[in-house]
Amino acid sequence: MGPVLAVVVILVLVRLVPASGPAIEISWRDTLPVAERQALERRLHLVNPTYREGTRWNYVLDDVSPSNLWVLSHLPTITAISNIGENPLRSTGPLIIRLVGPYAVQSFICFALGLLVLAGSFAPTRGWRQSYFACACALFVVGWIACALPLLASPEVSNWMGDYTTYTEDRAQFEKFFGYEVVRFHFHLGGYVLNLVDRALGSTDSSPQSAFLVTSWLMGGVFLMGGLIVAVVEGWSAHVMRYLSLSLAAPVMLFFFGYRELGYFSLSIAAFPLLLRGLMSEEETSRVKYLGGAGALHGVRAALHGFGLVSLGASLVATVFSKASFRSRLANATTVGLWGFTAYLIWLVGYFLVLGVSVEPGHATGIPIRGLVEGYVAEYRMVAPIVSARGLRELGLESIMVGVPILALGFLVGRGSGERRIAAGYAVVSVAFLLLFWPAQGPAADADSVFAAFSAFFAGAWLCARSPTATALGFAFLALAHAVFWFVVRHAEFLNQRVDV
Repeated sequence: MGPVLAVVVILVLVRLVPASGPAIEISWRDTLPVAERQALERRLHLVNPTYREGTRWNYVLDDVSPSNLWVLSHLPTITAISNIGENPLRSTGPLIIRLVGPYAVQSFICFALGLLVLAGSFAPTRGWRQSYFACACALFVVGWIACALPLLASPEVSNWMGDYTTYTEDRAQFEKFFGYEVVRFHFHLGGYVLNLVDRALGSTDSSPQSAFLVTSWLMGGVFLMGGLIVAVVEGWSAHVMRYLSLSLAAPVMLFFFGYRELGYFSLSIAAFPLLLRGLMSEEETSRVKYLGGAGALHGVRAALHGFGLVSLGASLVATVFSKASFRSRLANATTVGLWGFTAYLIWLVGYFLVLGVSVEPGHATGIPIRGLVEGYVAEYRMVAPIVSARGLRELGLESIMVGVPILALGFLVGRGSGERRIAAGYAVVSVAFLLLFWPAQGPAADADSVFAAFSAFFAGAWLCARSPTATALGFAFLALAHAVFWFVVRHAEFLNQRVDV
């Protein structure tokens, strides 16, 4: 009954997000009266007007029929028009991102499928639990494709996906960033994956935009494969089903609906459970196998985006926190580190010797860090210190978005002291980095980087999943996290503006 109900719910939600037209920019004649411009907007189906500067306005073109396009192209009151036929959006109504209360349709899909997997935790047999998870995965794929995130967050926030518009400004710009002649080290493997997807799509003028969308879906598939690995390792237990349900209902799943940036590539649903299993294992072969697997996963994720090094560092610290002899801790850290850094760096051999491309540091040379009480200018923007009204507000909202309450709840309900020790070691790095990391473009436009800074969510979800009651309370915290996420990304006050220096 659960999978059938989920299918019906997802079909209804998908129906709420019909395709809309492209985002276009129009320059009107400077002598055009306001009333006449507004009348033309209604006549030509130009919705979501967003003022840029001078006589320039951005719109979503709701009617792409040949007759309407002809009128647009020949209207004497329009002096310039761009992007017709490019960057198709997914939106309804006047808000660009479809909201029902404080939530977008994509969040409801996450809730519905997370609850489906949670219902599967009560199924009496392994086969039924596998069916529930498989159904959730299939419906996620449908949701990702049918409800792709639009390029505009709200009428006041047009650029909310990091540097996407910079990357796809033109063909040459895309090739500059993504490994055709040089590989940028801070997302070396992630950038080259985009390169390969772009090549598969024909390397046309429009393929970079499609490459970002397709790569987002591919990363979603990899994420779900990680969930499958954990479920198999844990024998499809009720505990692992609850863990998967929390992870699939989390805001991080929103990025797989076509978020066009790379930060979230660094997150793995499987790495912490494998690390924990390895550190808790008393059998040498199993310990090496699971620790090596966790290290390799963290290393590959760090290669996809450099923020994966935070997770890899967290794994190394967790080995120190584990309850074992000094010699065992050193051996465990060596296993994780060896597999992790090998998986992170081995790709460089291919870049140099096989592809013949060079590597440049990119953003790996430095990350803006918040000061404690003093601000400063970095990336042509003002860095708000931690102890300031803006800094505390941003950190508070970021903490709710990424799931710090889930981590706190997990420590309260966690049963085994060994698990909590390891989770504490794993979390301390993420918490520290979340406090110190300053998203240069603001928590709205750099949301993927904010999430990438906090892989400790998965440690908290694992601990919460030990208790059905805590899992239910975790869903309440996730509902709050989704609401805060949409509040942040849709308001321009969370975009860091450039300052004169």
